[in-house]
Amino acid sequence: IVAVFFLPRHYFFMDAVLSSSAILFFTGIYDDLVNMSPPKKLIAQLLASFVTAYFADIRIDPVLVALGVGPIPYWLSIAMTTLACTFFINVFNFIDGIDGLACSLAIMYLGILGFLFAESGHAAMAGVSFALAGATIGLVRIVWLHKGESPDAAAAITGDDPVCNDASARSLSALYA
Repeated sequence: IVAVFFLPRHYFFMDAVLSSSAILFFTGIYDDLVNMSPPKKLIAQLLASFVTAYFADIRIDPVLVALGVGPIPYWLSIAMTTLACTFFINVFNFIDGIDGLACSLAIMYLGILGFLFAESGHAAMAGVSFALAGATIGLVRIVWLHKGESPDAAAAITGDDPVCNDASARSLSALYA
C-alpha cells in the first residue's frame, strides 16, 4: 500500500483499488472475529471487485479483443471483470490452506507482472507489483516459521486478509497490463 503513495497523480484508479482492498481487508477481519457465512463473504468480494472494475475502469474488454472476440458492451465487460476478479480471489483463498503455496505463487506472479510492467514502460505499476512481492515474501516467511506449530498457527497470524487482498491486486494488475 505504501508504494501507492509514490504513484503519479494520474494513477487515480488506485483510489478505487485501495477502497476495494479495504473492503476485503475489513471483511477478512470481521470473518476472523465472527465467522461470516459464505454468501456474505461472496457479496463482499463481488462488491470489492465491482468497485474496482467500475470506478477504476479496469475491464476485461482488452483481453477479449486480443483473443479475437471483439468489443463487448460496457455493462457486460463490467460484469465479466467483476466475476473474473472474484473468481481469482476465491482461487487463491482456496489454495491458502496449503502451507506457503498461495504465497509462493503470488511471489512468482507478482515478479512476472512487475517485470512485464517494467519492460512496457509502466514503472509505477512495476513498483507496486515488486512492493507486493516483497510484502508477500515476508508473509511466506511467517507461514514457514510457524509450520511446525499447531495447524492453525500460521492461519492465526496471517488470516485470509493478505491472501484476498493479494489475489485482488494480482488479478487487477493482470487486467491493467
